[in-house]
Amino acid sequence: MRCYAVLYANKEIFNENNLSIPETYDELLETSHILSSRGIAAFAVAGQDMWPLMFHYATLALREMGPAAVRNALSGRDTFMQQGFIEAGYKLLELKEAGAFGEDCLSKALEQSVNEFKEGERAMYYHGSWATGGFTADIPIADNIVPCKYPGTGGAYDDTFLGGAVDCWMVSAATKHPDEAASVIIMLAEVISSLGSQTGMALPMWNSNMNIDILPGQNMSDYMHIRKIYSNVVKLTEDVGMDESVLWWDTYLGSKGSRCNELIVNMFTEELTPEQFVIEMDALIKSK
Repeated sequence: MRCYAVLYANKEIFNENNLSIPETYDELLETSHILSSRGIAAFAVAGQDMWPLMFHYATLALREMGPAAVRNALSGRDTFMQQGFIEAGYKLLELKEAGAFGEDCLSKALEQSVNEFKEGERAMYYHGSWATGGFTADIPIADNIVPCKYPGTGGAYDDTFLGGAVDCWMVSAATKHPDEAASVIIMLAEVISSLGSQTGMALPMWNSNMNIDILPGQNMSDYMHIRKIYSNVVKLTEDVGMDESVLWWDTYLGSKGSRCNELIVNMFTEELTPEQFVIEMDALIKSK
């Protein structure tokens, strides 16, 4: 399956506050200041789960450094001790200071965070594209959700996305029946891709007209509404490939991913400076 991080904005909050959905980092910073002064946090963020904060830092680093440089650092082919990674850390802290994440995001779990957005209490929600599947017709902000790119920093990498291909099927090289096994998993993959497309849980990997029955707990109204948002997410990400994206850092790093998320939270809480963070990231990548 293919998924990317998408910024979901509640256009009603922006309209009510005479603001535009931010397209640049400077606009995001100013918007965060304004909304915070009016008692509204710009982002719904489940800081308790840690990886949602990683999404923000990793995207800022992607904007500063570009996909190739980020992959080189994550794989140990190059160092994190570069100005772009440090600058991304200071941008994250600047957004925090502006009130972008609210005062208590580190105490928020995922369900509470997404419900704050669905209830209209937060202006934006930055999450994987699979979040689209939860935007059913009955939520309070159903008609106000606009999928967008994360604001750019004005450099060469503003059209990049966090995410990529995250799940796949494989056939064992030792199987006695490789052709038959391959045909089965190709069929399964297409069914899963079609189901993901229909429910807004994953981006399409096939041009498929396969019809999937409505899942329990949802109805045609939900599917039609999800599809409306989903079609905009597809348009937003349809030209994104490996050269324009990097997988979520914790997934990329495997067993080291949890520690990566912890280090980003340590930087967010200012237990580490951005300069100390990049040193710790290099040490993590080199560790066994």
